[in-house]
Amino acid sequence: MRFLIGIIGFIIGLLLVIRIWDVRRIFGISAWGEEWFGREGKFLPAMGGTYFFYQLIGLLLIIGSLLFMTGLLQEIFRVVLGPFFGIK
Repeated sequence: MRFLIGIIGFIIGLLLVIRIWDVRRIFGISAWGEEWFGREGKFLPAMGGTYFFYQLIGLLLIIGSLLFMTGLLQEIFRVVLGPFFGIK
C-alpha cells in the first residue's frame, strides 16, 4: 500500500513540475507565491512567482513520495520527533 501511495504522489508531483502552465491555468495566481518569489519577492526575487511556487510544491511532493516509498520518511520523523514523544 505504501508503494501505491508513493507512486500516486510521485505522479502528481511530476505533473505539477511538467504541466506547470495547465496547473497555473486551473488554480490561478498564488498571491503568497508572488509575494515571496515574484519580481519584488521577499525570499527569492525574480524567480517566477506562481510558477516557481507550484514547481517547488511538485518537487517537494516527488522527494516526499520517494522517501515514503522507501520507508525513510517514517525513520526521519522517528529520529527527529521521537524524543519529544518518548519514542526511541
